[in-house]
Amino acid sequence: MTIPFSALSCWSPRVKEHPCDWMPKNIYFSAKEGAVPGYWSHNRFPYSRGVLDAFTDPEIQQIVLLWGTQLGKTAILMGLVNYICCNEPSPVMIACPDKGMAEEVYKTKLEPMLESCPVVARRLLPKRDRNMHLVDLGDMWVYFGWSGSKATLSGRS
Repeated sequence: MTIPFSALSCWSPRVKEHPCDWMPKNIYFSAKEGAVPGYWSHNRFPYSRGVLDAFTDPEIQQIVLLWGTQLGKTAILMGLVNYICCNEPSPVMIACPDKGMAEEVYKTKLEPMLESCPVVARRLLPKRDRNMHLVDLGDMWVYFGWSGSKATLSGRS
């Protein structure tokens, strides 16, 4: 009898790896998602190491990025969602200015990034059962919220 992978994975402990080491091995950009296809590169996102170090520092409670456009902020965020799913499953909320932007970020950024990481892709529901408002990844959820909608921003852990 063959035991499915998901059943075996519950018996093995999670290997907690620093995101600076984990992302180059697990985050892949297709030509559709980025100007330069391939695996995550800290050379492509030169400021990412500082953000990822801050993310894992228990003393830091808030990270504010005051950067120009097209410098990798969204890529870092989407990569961290994958990292959290694989290393420290917990609820994640992505807040956007409005519902249209939330739908666009989900469809063009988050969903392709989740599908490109094999460990996370196995946790995704079939496309027909997916819900942008609550992305079910098995042992964690990703919520989308937007300003002007109390229902999407309140009452979330």
